Amino acid sequence: MIEETLRTEFEALKNDFETIRQQIESDVVRTEWYKGEFYELTPYSYQRNGFRQGKTVKRPDTVKSTKNLCIYGFNNQNQIVEVKVGCSIENQFYHTFLYYTDNLVKSILYDNGKHLMNVCHHFFESGKLKQLQLCGSHGSREENYIYKENALTHIEIKQYDIDGKSSSDLVHIFQYQDDGDLESITKSFSNGYSEIIYKTKKKVANKRINHKVGYPPDIIDLKNKMIIKIKDINSNITFELLVESNILINDLHKCIRKVHNQYLGNNGIDVIRINGSLHILLYFVSLDKYVEMNYGNKPLNFIIDEYNHNQWRKETFNFLSFEHFNSTEDYAKELYTGYDCSFVEMGKDGWYEIYELCNVPNEKAREWKIEYLEKKVDNKQQTD
Repeated sequence: MIEETLRTEFEALKNDFETIRQQIESDVVRTEWYKGEFYELTPYSYQRNGFRQGKTVKRPDTVKSTKNLCIYGFNNQNQIVEVKVGCSIENQFYHTFLYYTDNLVKSILYDNGKHLMNVCHHFFESGKLKQLQLCGSHGSREENYIYKENALTHIEIKQYDIDGKSSSDLVHIFQYQDDGDLESITKSFSNGYSEIIYKTKKKVANKRINHKVGYPPDIIDLKNKMIIKIKDINSNITFELLVESNILINDLHKCIRKVHNQYLGNNGIDVIRINGSLHILLYFVSLDKYVEMNYGNKPLNFIIDEYNHNQWRKETFNFLSFEHFNSTEDYAKELYTGYDCSFVEMGKDGWYEIYELCNVPNEKAREWKIEYLEKKVDNKQQTD
């Protein structure tokens, strides 16, 4: 459980950005510039989060964009005390400030608007990270690092919502090759779902590869696979697909269409939802047009991770549902009546633009509304 003192510290630091920045930057004696994050406090952070280590910026004066630019500030003890990471807005940065005391490293993260994002305590023992406690604006997290001799075997992660209630637990499990190099990382959830989030690519004989500090050798590229459950709503069957875990959601849709055992035709709409409820993709067949909902055309593993870490959502990812509507009108009718035939309510949730793509004649919408209201009256009379 997250210590109450950490929560108190988080509240106390909310308005201290400028004071901390001035104090920290007065201690900076040199900087290093990279495109992408380079140094890490937690083991295998690149592999666990699915990104590559940053590359050195040899000439800062040639940088064309500050997006994803990382500037590390070092003190006179060669410790990193400030990390500036460029966001999507040019010349604006997220700031992380670091403090070192005995076996504790404390980090404080502010966004580009100087709002406090989180305070994190890293506890070390004999040079190895043993525990991480984080308190943030959307909840908190605790990570316990378990070792066998010098090898990290697993990380137990407990997550809490903004009220301190347990939201979801997971474990990262590490497997190693015979020579001690990292083989794979598996993410396992409490509901039994698991996926390989990192797997080492096979070694290439007689090829020397340069690796930066903190990046295990013989890792060339991220080639992950996962088995995903697909529930076919139309046929009422569930099947499994073996796909790259970082497959884009649009490409996943194409894979589902290829293995679908029915002819879907050249019209209508395909709908993909998480757990049968949350829309993530619409495909207008005749228009050959994708509309990505909630997450955009992002990699599947990213979407699952975002879904599982939403503090307001109690359930975790279980399956994707696939449903085909034979015509755009069929889908438009379900959408329209689902909002009590109110374009205003539909617009509030951002669905009116989707409805317009269905190109429904006004006369047809009026027919649906009359039919819906008549049915609603009938149902009320029956219950009375």
